[in-house]
Amino acid sequence: MPVAFRSWKDTFLCADNGGEMQQRNWIGPWEVFALDHTAGGTVIRAPWNGKHVSAGSRRAGVYNVNSNGITEKFRIVVVKQGAIKDNDRDQAQGKLSPEDEAGGQGDSASAEPPGEAEWDGREIRVALKTAQGTYVSVTDTGQVVQAPALGPQEVFTMMEDPVLTYQG
Repeated sequence: MPVAFRSWKDTFLCADNGGEMQQRNWIGPWEVFALDHTAGGTVIRAPWNGKHVSAGSRRAGVYNVNSNGITEKFRIVVVKQGAIKDNDRDQAQGKLSPEDEAGGQGDSASAEPPGEAEWDGREIRVALKTAQGTYVSVTDTGQVVQAPALGPQEVFTMMEDPVLTYQG
């Protein structure tokens, strides 16, 4: 199932050929991802170029790479509605307590995608937890980085089968 990730800034994660993850104001082929659920975590792959999203342990950034190791495995953390309010976005130090997890490491149920009951139509609020325990985050300045804690800037709306909006 193809997905797109909309950030709190209403932009979309983008895996372009430059190597660093970016964000865009539209959904085109570069903003669509495939989720490959494995026992070791969820691999987020960009079908258009075959590269994987990576959160390297020695770098604070989030990248688009050819390899498929531990730094390319994520846990999809479902963030329940009401766990954070929209007006909390300005509080960069805000913390959330995820109530449910899917696609992670270590337990038998963790390799499953979010359950059908958790989907609100074609969208679900999630955080992307890395193998290092950090979270994919979009900063106020628009950079895609790793954050040490789960807060408002680390929550994405994962959109199932997104409609392409790129007009290029």
